[in-house]
Amino acid sequence: MGTDHAYAVAYARSLSNRLLSGAELDRLSEMDSRGAAEYLRSAGYFDGIVSSRSELDAELSSQLRRAWNDILSACGGDTPLDILLIRNDFHNLKAAFKCGMIGLDPAGLMKEPSLYPSALAVLAAGGSFGSVGEPLRSAAEGAYELLSKTNDAQQADMYLDKAYFSWSYKRAKSSRSRFFEGYISREAELTDIGTAARCLREKRNRSFIENALVSPENSTITLARARDVDELCSMLEKSGRAEEANALRSGISVYERYKAEILGEMFRDAGRGAFGIEPVAYYIYEKGEEIKRIRQIMYRLYLRDADIKE
Repeated sequence: MGTDHAYAVAYARSLSNRLLSGAELDRLSEMDSRGAAEYLRSAGYFDGIVSSRSELDAELSSQLRRAWNDILSACGGDTPLDILLIRNDFHNLKAAFKCGMIGLDPAGLMKEPSLYPSALAVLAAGGSFGSVGEPLRSAAEGAYELLSKTNDAQQADMYLDKAYFSWSYKRAKSSRSRFFEGYISREAELTDIGTAARCLREKRNRSFIENALVSPENSTITLARARDVDELCSMLEKSGRAEEANALRSGISVYERYKAEILGEMFRDAGRGAFGIEPVAYYIYEKGEEIKRIRQIMYRLYLRDADIKE
């Protein structure tokens, strides 16, 4: 993390103490939209009263960018936190490709912040990726070529997933971050379980499933041997992954929530660490989750207030 390591950790801990508590967020959900906006303004989220979804989105996006800028500045130099940023770039590429196939504007599907915010503009200009930095450029070129040949968005998605996990795992190892190395490995394993289940439901063959798996060290390759989702769940149980099997049996949406909770818990555990990138990663993860929760609450309040007015 560079010479500002100790400062970054102390700074992240001080910021973590300012995050809204679960009780505060629950209290927020009981207010009307105007009262909630005023509460958030007093907590430093808004400079003025926010009265619409567009104003809310702009303010929350600004908050998240500011949080990232502050943390990256505090870290100084090289930091594996770019793993968390570049995942948004890969998401944005997927959205841009899919929307391009059906003639839709992908702007509303973009995630931020990211390492290469200009990537979408480059795509909109006609698929020239020369001005986009690596590893995004090579991944985008490969996915674009595959999509042009096959017109299959799922295969382009798989290509980008592999590129993301491959780069992120190498980045974690080169940074010597045991946390991020473990996190990416776990995320890849959980992603592969969900991918295998989806492919089996679509009656994809074994070769297709093997090619879709993203685990950097092929730790999940045996999943492709399953003939259906029930057999996949049985394989998971026999390998000591009963929780994953139970979540999968309840449906893909339940499994995805389970996956998000498991990965979130890794950040929460990391926040208890005394040194290293862990407390910093914990803060920026929790800040993103806080903003996501505020957005969900405020959206519901706007809808509820509109219903009352009608």
